[in-house]
Amino acid sequence: MASPVFYTVTNNRYYAGTVATLSSIRRFYRDEPIWVFPECRNSLTKAQSEHLRSLENVRLVPAAELTVGEVKEAWQMKAHSACFLAGMGAECIIQVDSDAVLCARLDGIVEQVTSQRLPAGGKDGNDKTYDLVKHAPYYDLCQTTAKDLRATTLPYISTSILFLPVPEIDEILQLWSKGVDEAEFGPKERKRRLYTGYSDQGIFNAILYFKGITPIVLDNNLVSQHWVHGRDKIESRNGEFWNNGKPQIAFHSVGHAPKFWMPQYVDFMAKSGNLEAVYQYWLSNLFDGPCGLLRTAPLALLEQRQGEYFPGGPAAHLFREYRVRNGFASDMISDHAPQAGLHHGNGNTSAATVAASFAPAPASPAPAPLQRSP
Repeated sequence: MASPVFYTVTNNRYYAGTVATLSSIRRFYRDEPIWVFPECRNSLTKAQSEHLRSLENVRLVPAAELTVGEVKEAWQMKAHSACFLAGMGAECIIQVDSDAVLCARLDGIVEQVTSQRLPAGGKDGNDKTYDLVKHAPYYDLCQTTAKDLRATTLPYISTSILFLPVPEIDEILQLWSKGVDEAEFGPKERKRRLYTGYSDQGIFNAILYFKGITPIVLDNNLVSQHWVHGRDKIESRNGEFWNNGKPQIAFHSVGHAPKFWMPQYVDFMAKSGNLEAVYQYWLSNLFDGPCGLLRTAPLALLEQRQGEYFPGGPAAHLFREYRVRNGFASDMISDHAPQAGLHHGNGNTSAATVAASFAPAPASPAPAPLQRSP
């Protein structure tokens, strides 16, 4: 079984999400390397950087230190970082957005990706139809012609949780890196903005189409959750999350859903009626997970310095919601930082209790691809 390498892109506004993302990965992958790539905007604060640098086998590479690519904003960094990691010797690179958390191991998907040598991601919307005039610059980028293109369209996948087999896909990653540097969505001061597509995801899918590569398509409901987060009833039993009888792989606060760390998410969760256990799990990953904030300082100190950890907006609700779900009075929890591996809580309502039941899961079955290359 191939051992994956994980990475995520962040900034000071996504830091809370990044901490939860890292903790969720560590719950299921204790030893695999995780790379964190802060973008050039909204730089991490000193407190944020110190925390991330203190984590074992987590490697922080700021945009200024990344040797791949030219534009170092978030969408571009996803492509540049993958291209950078392709030379590290891993068989499978997994990108996890910093507004997502894993809730299961990924062994079955990794095995499928490495055996078929195809990228994989959650299905996003309908299959994409490409305007060949609007997308004409991709001919030169991908060194192809109209005669080389397939008659059928390809499935369009999310890059929110993206599986990349290397070295077979190295060329695609290099094209992806070049494409986002010269994308239409790039900075206005860029002279060359050639490639159409929504975000890094649009560029990636267009390259796959023009190179004739059909990706492995995963269930959006279970992986990337585009426009469905909170729609389905999520059950937590025996340390696993289930969605309509299927094992959930990840949660992603995206599209219509506020980010997990925003005050609006609390109301969104309540209106949904399906996300209480999910929010408990996310809070535990943020505070007392393997990479959580309480590994570095007591809650009271974190509250006093919350402007250093959460400069992008109000964070008082996070402390409040964490306390409520752990059943502690303020004065009890504010002076206590949980020891590593020790969870505190109040029965089944505790965020830590929910997360503590999540031992590394057995290998998940590999989902059947909707299409694959001939």
